[in-house]
Amino acid sequence: MIWKATLAFALLASLTLIGCNSQKASGYQPKPSKKAEVKPVEPGKEATLFPMAEGNQWTFEVEAAGRTDEITLKVISVSPMEGGIKARLEFTSGTQVIDKQAWEITSNGIFQLSAGNPEVTFSPRQTAVPFPIEVGKKFAWKGTALLPIGQAGPSSHKNEVQAWQLVDSGIGRVTALPIQTYAEFMAKVDGQDVPATMASTTYWSPGIGLVRYVQRIAVGNATSGQTLRLKSYVVK
Repeated sequence: MIWKATLAFALLASLTLIGCNSQKASGYQPKPSKKAEVKPVEPGKEATLFPMAEGNQWTFEVEAAGRTDEITLKVISVSPMEGGIKARLEFTSGTQVIDKQAWEITSNGIFQLSAGNPEVTFSPRQTAVPFPIEVGKKFAWKGTALLPIGQAGPSSHKNEVQAWQLVDSGIGRVTALPIQTYAEFMAKVDGQDVPATMASTTYWSPGIGLVRYVQRIAVGNATSGQTLRLKSYVVK
């Protein structure tokens, strides 16, 4: 939704936005509610955290660098594969394609295979959500992918499945599973390699998909961030 620049998230790596050096992806705290209840996904229906059918789409409000924009993620195609499905998606801003992605969903989880425009293949594939879902589960990744700053290169990630919670979104308050990620990589700045980090939290909602994504990046002394918030969606 990656998108996630870790989903490689590299959900929005193509926007080349820079975030802050902290293992806490944000100070976001859902507003308390006495009426809504947390309803985790039912066992065996974990794939509904990212519904994959051709034509499914999600429109997000993006806040970054003092600006607010709107982008849309759309499923372009879905094909069967041994043990699951493979899907191709595109992020668009207006009529411009800003990011192309490939994903897999199997009984073992949701995985991102590539991101970018031009597209960069992740080696190995990155786990976005491991199945079965275990709150507190930690998992790691190390390899080559599209980095959060829009460059391709090696990075290492540490991830943790957080507790189910209610999340504020443009469609109201929804149950979501947060996946927290902390990444380290080297960024090219004026021809020099500079240590960089990224902290992000991706919120997945059963039957809806990605509802919120918070990313903070630090490259040397430069820090900034971005937040995606679901505004509307169409799921078949």
